Amino acid sequence: MLSQVEASKSIIYQGENSSFVTFRKMTEAEINFFLDRTDYRRFAAAYILVSSQDFITRVEGSLSNVIGLPLEDVIPVLKKENLL
Repeated sequence: MLSQVEASKSIIYQGENSSFVTFRKMTEAEINFFLDRTDYRRFAAAYILVSSQDFITRVEGSLSNVIGLPLEDVIPVLKKENLL
């Protein structure tokens, strides 16, 4: 959910969106394989959905949030501001 804060010359939208990703139990070989084929240091959660799909059993919440941006929250704001 986004909230609006008005400053003297700008409007700032702020909010939060929680999503939960469940990984299945992985063997040591699978972990090493994942670490070897993924540049995990580039990502905040140390994984990206596409390269982790074999290990993920469930995503709760916003899938677009897990990928990077909670579109369910952002699109209404863009429409409100006539940017979309």
